[in-house]
Amino acid sequence: MQLDPESGTEGALVTHVSPGGPAASAGIRSGDVIVAVAGASMTGKANAAREVTGALRKAVPDKPVKIRVVRGGKAQELSVVPRPF
Repeated sequence: MQLDPESGTEGALVTHVSPGGPAASAGIRSGDVIVAVAGASMTGKANAAREVTGALRKAVPDKPVKIRVVRGGKAQELSVVPRPF
C-alpha cells in the first residue's frame, strides 16, 4: 500500500494497493483515506501518511489491526493482517 506523502490533516490518502497484499485482502482501495489505525486517530496530524506508516510498522505480524477508512464520504472499519518483514 502506498500513501500520498502530501496527505493533509484529514487522514492519509491511499494512492496504490498491491494486489494480493495485506491491504488488498482487507478491502482497502486506492482513494480511501485512512483516519485511524488500531484506535488511534490519524486526523489532525501534520503528516498523516507518516503517522499511518509508523503505526503500521509497530503492528505485530499476523495479528489483525483495525483500520478506519473514509470511502465515498462514509467511514468503514477494516481489519488488516500485517505480514512479517
